[in-house]
Amino acid sequence: MQFRVLLLVSVLFMTMASSVVSAHGSEQGGGDHHARVGELASFEGKLETTGQEKGPYEVQFHAIRLEDKAEILSMKSSSNDGSYKFAMQFFDGAEHEVAITLIDPATKSVLAEKKVTVEVEGFHPPFAVKAKTLVFLLLVIAFGMVVGVSVTRWGKAIRKGKGDHPHVA
Repeated sequence: MQFRVLLLVSVLFMTMASSVVSAHGSEQGGGDHHARVGELASFEGKLETTGQEKGPYEVQFHAIRLEDKAEILSMKSSSNDGSYKFAMQFFDGAEHEVAITLIDPATKSVLAEKKVTVEVEGFHPPFAVKAKTLVFLLLVIAFGMVVGVSVTRWGKAIRKGKGDHPHVA
């Protein structure tokens, strides 16, 4: 009985823990741009060229997770005047760097580049989602236990019907 109470208190404590976790444990933002996990982060602007190059241009987007320098997104688009607009979702609470590069398609040379540091805010799901998940997992475990006990009893009944003694291997 004490184990059940301890288990219930532990589960309730875990589900009611803090609901917001900041990236790298920092509370003050040092990034250029802020985003939340699972929500669209929009990037919009215009990269100016310094030379006499005329459009259309190729615009490349690269998102890199700064924790391990892993590239999580790489895509290309085209623009007549160097303007860009795109949105993406981040799936973890780590800081990211988004690089937007303007490239001349004829020479493949970089005309302009902009790097934006994005601080991503991670958060815990709402209590209702945690409760539904907990109930679902407990039902799966209970179903597995019922199936296991049923198979064992069914196996013993078959052995007993054949005349085998259930305690003899």
